[in-house]
Amino acid sequence: MVEDAFLVGHIMSTNVFRVNYNDHADLATSIMAWKNIHHVPVEDGSGKLSGLLTWTHMKKHQADGKGKTLLVEDIMASNVVSVSPNTEITEAIAIMKKNEYGCLPIVQDNQVVGIITIKDVLPFDNKPTP
Repeated sequence: MVEDAFLVGHIMSTNVFRVNYNDHADLATSIMAWKNIHHVPVEDGSGKLSGLLTWTHMKKHQADGKGKTLLVEDIMASNVVSVSPNTEITEAIAIMKKNEYGCLPIVQDNQVVGIITIKDVLPFDNKPTP
């Protein structure tokens, strides 16, 4: 049995700002800049994870989207890998390294319950990248 201290559920942030895929991209990216948030889970109408909006998407939208009315779904990443709160931190680190992700949404019962970022897992990452 894995001790709780080694699970992402123990270190995840639970105060997660979320947006809906039908929200206006300008509003979502403005809030991200204002709140200094770099990763935002995107939900569908039922609250299920449907994408991820990142600082990189926001910056690209701000540079390319002038004068365009776009929705979050137009600029988000839609192929999002997520993990459960019971995932071992070492497994989450391996997923983040392999895919070069800066964060992982934490999902339970099809709902976002938290998020971890690379900064959250750095203290646990004592293995060099192969």
